[in-house]
Amino acid sequence: MSFQFFRRFFYEIHLWLGIISGIIVFLICLSGCLLVFRDEINRFADPGKYYVNVPAEGQRLPVDEIITKLEAKNPGMKVTSITIPERANRTMLAMLSRPMPEGMRGGQRPDGERGERPEGGLAQRGQRPDGERGERPEGGFGRRGQGPGGERGERPEGGFGQRGQRSGGERGERPEGGLAQRGPRPDGERGERPEGGFAQRGQRPDGERGERPEGGFGQRSQRPDGERGERPDGGFGQRGQRPEGRPQPGTDERNNAGRENSATPPPQGVAGQGRSGNSGGPGGANRPGGSGGPGGGRGQGYYVNPYTGDVVAKSSDGIPQLNQFFMSMMRLHRNLWISYRLEWLGPRSTLGGLIVGIATIIFVITVLSGFVLWLPRTWKSFTKWRAWKPGFKIRFRKGFWCFMYDIHNTVGFYMLIPTLILALTGLCWSFGWYRTTASYLLGDQIFKQRMQRPEKIEPVENGTQPLSVGEMIERQNKLTPGPGDMSVSIPNDRETAMVIQKGRTGFFALSIKDKTQWDRYRGTVIPVEHFGKTVEVERFADKPLGAKIAAAVRTLHFGDVTGTSSKILFFIACFFATTFPITGVMLWIKKLLTHRRKRKSSATVSIDHPLEGENPPVSVGQTV
Repeated sequence: MSFQFFRRFFYEIHLWLGIISGIIVFLICLSGCLLVFRDEINRFADPGKYYVNVPAEGQRLPVDEIITKLEAKNPGMKVTSITIPERANRTMLAMLSRPMPEGMRGGQRPDGERGERPEGGLAQRGQRPDGERGERPEGGFGRRGQGPGGERGERPEGGFGQRGQRSGGERGERPEGGLAQRGPRPDGERGERPEGGFAQRGQRPDGERGERPEGGFGQRSQRPDGERGERPDGGFGQRGQRPEGRPQPGTDERNNAGRENSATPPPQGVAGQGRSGNSGGPGGANRPGGSGGPGGGRGQGYYVNPYTGDVVAKSSDGIPQLNQFFMSMMRLHRNLWISYRLEWLGPRSTLGGLIVGIATIIFVITVLSGFVLWLPRTWKSFTKWRAWKPGFKIRFRKGFWCFMYDIHNTVGFYMLIPTLILALTGLCWSFGWYRTTASYLLGDQIFKQRMQRPEKIEPVENGTQPLSVGEMIERQNKLTPGPGDMSVSIPNDRETAMVIQKGRTGFFALSIKDKTQWDRYRGTVIPVEHFGKTVEVERFADKPLGAKIAAAVRTLHFGDVTGTSSKILFFIACFFATTFPITGVMLWIKKLLTHRRKRKSSATVSIDHPLEGENPPVSVGQTV
């Protein structure tokens, strides 16, 4: 087979796959292009949240004093992480959350095991103190609706059988006029009871759902004030939500954050734990809602003036229209605003996300096939510079269509590497199988940081006080000298290490931070295994190449791997990736029209001459 055959084959692939995925690729690249400088736009639009006036003395307050002020203004809450910027005119970002009782984590008992309790309390939902589901020594209920005999719907003394079934074996009957089926009453109607009892599930005697005369609870997880997730006495709101509320959508919480270790493109913030509420540190280290200790939940972020200790703004504050716009662009970028759940694909998979993932794979194929088409047309031309030269320049004075062709062909070659990086890293969010395969090939797990937990420290005697945060920061600066932003995770228990991450900032600075874990009671570094070596500081520079790529997937996709310089490069790449579907379709339509005109001009038109001996009929285009 000749090279021309393969070239024609790749042309057809490039053409038809590009047409199929063109509009989706356009939307993905356009939204990504708008999100590249999200942080810079937020800082420009709301400077009071991110910048402060440096006083004449230029001396920041001690970090411990700032922490004390924040905790005094928020009783019952603890600072779980704080980000200290390198630049003097930037605000600090502190995360506060409400700690759970000592020795308890989310869903965990004081003895450290899930589903067991020393004093015979309930274990798992529906499980009894004897550890078996559906059995109880004293004849109590077993499974939901199951009696001590292990059979559903039967009980020796006329108790309940199946859920809503009586001892007589019939549903909805009871000798003394008790409850029938779930909801129906003895009078045969659902939601009514002679003595004013409850009607349907969640319905009150007054006939309304979610209301009660004496201020009781309304709908499930709804409070008397009508709002979800809030309670006057400071109790919990929605599942996993604290009284202070979760950050509103659209917040710009990823500013001033340790962004190198977060795995999620949504907003991120400082060192601390993410959803689980476990100890702060590398896992979820850059999510603003994270806590530095167990049970912290998402918490609340505060931007603080480092010279006065005053709160400048909450992390949820900002320009609502701008925040809403960026959140809308993020949803467009991730799932095309199609949020229909696909549980068979994954717990958070959506139909829109599947479409985005498939379109991204097609985009990778079109980029590679476009590179094949960019090469010289024949094997013999590979050794001649004249055959390569047109692919490196843009012709501005050769007409509109030549310019469009060079934008599609030449600029496509220059943007080959950045666009492939954006596409290949973006697929890590789309498909679990792709992420697993890429982790295997790279030799290190992608998004490992959000699943890592800080090291455990050796037990200390009761009453032993940890060193101050300021003292730990001084020791970190001695261990890793030089300027840079610093993120400090402060655990709320006595057994978790303090995690400090430090990294440079600047136009060309690598944004991925080095990490150190400290025993804050003894003031010593906790050595960790780092790719076959025991080290005190987990440095990005010491990782193998594959592990570096795996650790930098998020920053590569966001474009800030080397600060502002890489953002500019990836913005340009994303902008031209937006134009490729447009210029490609335009060139295809132009080619169709050109071929149609050629077919019309080459059609044979017969001319009959009336005189004998004249020339025979002539075809248009034929030389006479």
